[in-house]
Amino acid sequence: MKLTPLETELLEALNAIKDLIDRNVIIRDTSKDSDFLYFTNQGIEIINAITLMKMAIEKATE
Repeated sequence: MKLTPLETELLEALNAIKDLIDRNVIIRDTSKDSDFLYFTNQGIEIINAITLMKMAIEKATE
């Protein structure tokens, strides 16, 4: 199956997020009343990955 450029872009962004989770850059904090995510020093990486996903979604919905 050949992916479109948009699908490839989204897949790369999702893989980047998965990699950050695997490396514990994204950590689930359950010490508080509510369960939330916070970012370690490499948090900018996840912000960049989310930004790529947002841009790809915006392109798809134009």
